Amino acid sequence: MARVLGTGHAVPRHVVTNADLTAFMETSDEWIQQRSGIRERRWSRQGFATQGEARNVDLALEALHMALSSAKIDSSALDAVVYATITPDEEFPGSGVLLQELLAPAKAVPVFEVRNHCAGFIYALAVARAYIDSGTYKHVAVIGCELQSTGLLLSSAGRGTAVLFGDGAGAFVLGASTFDQPGIIGIELCSDGAFADKLGVDAPGFARACALQASHFDGEQPLTAPRMEGQLVFKMASQKMPEVIRKVLQKCGLGLENLDVIVPHQANQRIIEMVGRDLGCPEKIISNIARYGNTTAASIPLALSEAVTQGKIQHGQLVCLVSFGAGFSWGAALIRW
Repeated sequence: MARVLGTGHAVPRHVVTNADLTAFMETSDEWIQQRSGIRERRWSRQGFATQGEARNVDLALEALHMALSSAKIDSSALDAVVYATITPDEEFPGSGVLLQELLAPAKAVPVFEVRNHCAGFIYALAVARAYIDSGTYKHVAVIGCELQSTGLLLSSAGRGTAVLFGDGAGAFVLGASTFDQPGIIGIELCSDGAFADKLGVDAPGFARACALQASHFDGEQPLTAPRMEGQLVFKMASQKMPEVIRKVLQKCGLGLENLDVIVPHQANQRIIEMVGRDLGCPEKIISNIARYGNTTAASIPLALSEAVTQGKIQHGQLVCLVSFGAGFSWGAALIRW
């Protein structure tokens, strides 16, 4: 059975408050907090941080170093890396190999990249778990990292998404457990492509052209900016996250009463509150969205790693990670800490 040996997280230093955004769009601190619960976020975007404070891969490396230190192993012990991101520093080869070069250039460990958006970390965790449980690898790093600030539309037209997203990274180091040690006891993954057009970014995309065109930046909703049917996403996330938690618990022969901690994707505080009410255990839910916003694939490992450092998650507790995002894709993982 795979288990979590260590966790880590990293965010850019520069804090962008709700008040800061009023210089670019018609909004207010009250409007943003009422709808999302977000007070501030971290951005590495040039103009908010000096020359772009960090790349995606820089944040990933910082989080991974913290996770390796927590696990008390060296990077040379890693057999593979599974890297979840939708905002790589380059379209291809992506950020995974950039991380591999920075981490251990003399060791040709395989690096997988996962593009399941907000559910990306759960999917990446499932890949890493399978390799460890099969005996193929002994130590695998799992990373969720996003640098989203550079792609946001800073105008009133982009307000529906620009106020939500932040930059950050989180990482786990997984290893094999013995029979009597805690570990990852269950994962449930789901997708429904019928909603693929409800949340995403259209350009660049090879269906149109391999390079960006000037027209992609035109209009109030440029093809290069994130688009989202917010009400539908809100409704589906509020339904599917409690549903998949119940599903993975049932699969493992457990019930809601067995759960000690729930770490949901940090998309919107109102969604998080609805999940807590649905499950009847709001006191068990970890939330840090007020300070970081939605960091997509990074949100779950960032929130969990921070909770571990704050002593909110203890040895032996049953922890559930749950997410929902574009695709639509969603999933949940049960971990005996």
